[in-house]
Amino acid sequence: MNTDYRNGIIELIELQGFRYFTTLAFNRDITVGGARHHLKQLHARLDRKALKTNWAKRDPTTERLFSISFIEHPLTNLHFHMLWRAPQHEAMLIEAMPGIWKKLFKSGNVITLPILKIDKLSWYCTKELTDDSYILSTEFSSLPSHHALGRLSHAG
Repeated sequence: MNTDYRNGIIELIELQGFRYFTTLAFNRDITVGGARHHLKQLHARLDRKALKTNWAKRDPTTERLFSISFIEHPLTNLHFHMLWRAPQHEAMLIEAMPGIWKKLFKSGNVITLPILKIDKLSWYCTKELTDDSYILSTEFSSLPSHHALGRLSHAG
């Protein structure tokens, strides 16, 4: 792994104001594509719960659940480490996330903790970093200009 690349991702993470760290486990075999699909569904259902109507038209970095999720152990025990924030809806989403995840993936489980030291956590989350091992929640948005990594540097 390129150290400069990893350091750049860590620097961007530390600027985002992420408040929570969630591990999303599948607890069975799944492809990266399948895991990505479930993560997209989780985001959609959480945004719909928090924002109600027209949730998909809301800004994905300032109004919706905004996250970066890192894929870990894709060949043996694929799971996500997700760093996230959700303006005004965090408590509701923390409560709703385990039930929604279970509906999406019965064998799965969720652990969410507040972020106390983003520097250590960002280092941990990027330990298996490759250029395709992380997913920005903005990738799930249909709104234009929210897909590039450059949007990551605009904290809400």
